[in-house]
Amino acid sequence: MPSLETKIPNLSGQSFDNGRYKLMNPIGSGAFGVVYRAHEYIPESNTSIIRAVKVSPRYKKGSFQRLNQDRETVLHRKVSQIPNVVTLHRVVHENGYQYMVLDYQGGGDLRRIIDKKRSLARNEPVLRELFLQIIDGVEACHGRGVYHRDLKPENILVNEDLTEVYIADFGLATLSKQSTTFNVGTKFFECPECVECDDVEYPYDTRRNDTWALGITLIHMTTGRLPWGTATIEDRHFVNFLENPNHLRTIFPISPGLNDILHRALTIIPDEACSLSEFRKLIRNLDRFWLTEKEVERSRYLAVKETWRTYSPVEPVDALSEDSGASSESWASACGDVLESDTSSESGGTLEDNCRVSDFSDGPRSAPKPASAVLKVDKRTPPPLPPRPQPKPQPQPQPEPVLDCLDEPSQPEPPAVMQSASSDEFPIRAPGSHLAGDATPESPASSGSEPDSNGPDTPPTRPHDPPTIVTSQPLSGDLPLQPVEDTEESKVVFGYARKMSLVFWALMYGQLDA
Repeated sequence: MPSLETKIPNLSGQSFDNGRYKLMNPIGSGAFGVVYRAHEYIPESNTSIIRAVKVSPRYKKGSFQRLNQDRETVLHRKVSQIPNVVTLHRVVHENGYQYMVLDYQGGGDLRRIIDKKRSLARNEPVLRELFLQIIDGVEACHGRGVYHRDLKPENILVNEDLTEVYIADFGLATLSKQSTTFNVGTKFFECPECVECDDVEYPYDTRRNDTWALGITLIHMTTGRLPWGTATIEDRHFVNFLENPNHLRTIFPISPGLNDILHRALTIIPDEACSLSEFRKLIRNLDRFWLTEKEVERSRYLAVKETWRTYSPVEPVDALSEDSGASSESWASACGDVLESDTSSESGGTLEDNCRVSDFSDGPRSAPKPASAVLKVDKRTPPPLPPRPQPKPQPQPQPEPVLDCLDEPSQPEPPAVMQSASSDEFPIRAPGSHLAGDATPESPASSGSEPDSNGPDTPPTRPHDPPTIVTSQPLSGDLPLQPVEDTEESKVVFGYARKMSLVFWALMYGQLDA
């Protein structure tokens, strides 16, 4: 979906609600609005609090966008007091915009923690605690009759010390347990009854859709990857999951116990899916999430080893190299599907930190040092590698000798014959081959000559069946139904015509003098 950032001008530095809130800088944008970091001024204590403010246009009353906007605010208010849900403090309508004042979480969204920080990789205590909080938050929302329908790591925020999670973005939430609004949310996290469906006779269970999304989120948290694109039979990865109970263990380094739990949550039969309370109990009693390092080494699946290697904890870096705007990606949940962060890259450090001052000085440059001196000074430089042995040259097949024909002029090579998808049925003939309407050439067997090598062989001609005559009405009675008997006059006329045709063909072929 297109971002609203192009429709909403930059409101940085502007205030609303009589100067109580001042927008600082945008930290996220998406299909449903732009999120700003803002300051809320408390007149009583003369202090300020950092907030997150979602700004979106105030649509016309009665429009589809206005109905969705009002529904989001109503449902978010209904669950705002749940501990694991982002708190909605105020909704202000001013200057043609709607301002939703939310709690600011500086830890970022869960996807950033998974993909960039990789703080959950092989960290069972933190992963278990955070996922249990997510289950508690979703179950509490269901207890109040609110079903999210867009649960994913981008819509789950974390605090700075990675101890608490908060569910956000209720723009697609509903109060209905059964829904015929298909393809709602993100296709990677939608259950099979919701994704790419349009049969209103078979509504899907919104509670089951949230449970399914939690199962995909758990896979993402433990492996850093998604198991398939869409839960349809057109997706071969999903078909492999249905046909092979151990399919996930052939691509991810997960434990047998976690594999069993995922099959309980991601079952193809909705009535057999585990409830959220059962899901919580299974996760709490799970002994381990991953294989051990020795089990990974003994695994015969390359995908398991590759996932273990790539999804590993990030080595700690200095505090100065941490990017200062890490939390600017934390509001994909409040923006929609697309998030554009204003943070710098996470390469760490500046250009001056990575270069020596002498490289940029105006003074005379010293002579370059020899390689041996550089190796002695810079201990981080690895020693030179020994020369790699060159492979023995393989004998190349020699072409057959070509006889020089000095007496005969060289003939140009025949043009290449183009091939097409239907060349077997309709071969493209080379120049000089016979065309349709020419006399049929003699076959090599009958003529004794070699076939022409300048072009493809022409397939033998096959007699065509006579066309079938189809009439919409029976034949008219005016047409003769019986053959007409030959008369003496007709015989004479036919004989004369036959003689004249023979004379004509004889003249044409020079058999008879004119």
